[in-house]
Amino acid sequence: MKEVYVKTLDGWSLSVRHYEPRKRSQSLPVVLCHGFAASGRGFELGHVTIVNFLVDRGYDVFVVDLRGHGGSKHDRGMKDWSFSEYVEIDAPLLVKYACEATNAERAHWVGHSMGGIIGLGLAIDDPDVPLASLSTIGSSLDYSASGSDWTMFQPLFPLVKRLSSVPIGGLARLESRLLPVLQTPFSILNVWPGNSDHALWRSVCREVFSDTSSGVVAQLTSGIEPGGLRSVRDPSQRYMAAANVIKVPTMIVTGDRDKQCPPAAARRTFDVVGTGDKELVIFGKGRGDHHHYGHFDLVIGRHAESEVFPALERWMSAHA
Repeated sequence: MKEVYVKTLDGWSLSVRHYEPRKRSQSLPVVLCHGFAASGRGFELGHVTIVNFLVDRGYDVFVVDLRGHGGSKHDRGMKDWSFSEYVEIDAPLLVKYACEATNAERAHWVGHSMGGIIGLGLAIDDPDVPLASLSTIGSSLDYSASGSDWTMFQPLFPLVKRLSSVPIGGLARLESRLLPVLQTPFSILNVWPGNSDHALWRSVCREVFSDTSSGVVAQLTSGIEPGGLRSVRDPSQRYMAAANVIKVPTMIVTGDRDKQCPPAAARRTFDVVGTGDKELVIFGKGRGDHHHYGHFDLVIGRHAESEVFPALERWMSAHA
């Protein structure tokens, strides 16, 4: 593994970890993008990871940390940004770097949770973005009237917007200490009981999550409004209304018990994505899988190696 820092024009150094296969059999690299208040470390923890799965199948894998998360840092210690900076600055730069590092013309984007929303936003902002495929895991552009548990936190949003940062990292570390004695709302929101290793989830809580900008939260809260996520540049514009311009082959994945992105939310986004080359997969017992799937167990679940990862790899290999 080789770690590099990709510099943005507004002073961020984005951490990128490049995992090279022993035998490169795939011509296009994969960019793995993490979710809200997380880091790329979530793809790297555990005995069996999506990183190892793809590297073993000949892919160059780039695990990224968005601004303010993981190993990324700002030369002046900036603490405020919005979701739009992820889409408009970080994501295009990370795709460009992955392509240049492997002499490839295009890349695959795999995004978990907010990382999938970023991929959709990237394909909306630039329909000709150099992506061969886009895979979203537990992601939607519109969570309204879907049963998403995010609506439970709506009364707190006015308070959150007054903070300089939201202490998700501190809550997650507290969670890692409480897990031996009780199941907290944080874990219920993220993993379905029985489908994730207890020790692994504790490690995720301890090592993956961090505090995040209130500007990101302020923009993402629009995702539970009717019509879905708003643009910061023009608040009258919503990503859902523009998703018909997406041309990148798109796979939308969620879990049958995902409390953040229920199947109804994933299907709503699937229906408006413009490309005809798209697929919706809802993992869980209804599909014949071993277990129900929540939100984070789509990445770290007990059976993700045999159920989720092969489906994602099949989509990428079909669009190589």
